[in-house]
Amino acid sequence: MTGLRIGEILALRWGRIDLLLGTLRVAETCYKGHFGSPKTRASRREVPLASAVVRELKNLYSRSAEHSPDALVFARRQGVPLAADNLRKKALRTACKRAGLQRID
Repeated sequence: MTGLRIGEILALRWGRIDLLLGTLRVAETCYKGHFGSPKTRASRREVPLASAVVRELKNLYSRSAEHSPDALVFARRQGVPLAADNLRKKALRTACKRAGLQRID
């Protein structure tokens, strides 16, 4: 519901989300566990969030063990980023199937 790329999702940190304003700031990407800057200036952007996304992020934040601004929103227990293939193949495909949406490859 945000249009974020997988690498942008993997690099998303709590400090870049404003749950009160309902926005997030894309400032970083992650590829194979390595963080970097987005490819273009246009990729650095502020994204408005739907109320359903804000609600789910609030729920996730409340269940999260790490609340520092630098903590990854979607991370493994060790605090390292998820693997893109695992995210795509397991979590997103399962979510799409449950929602009745087309499979993501």
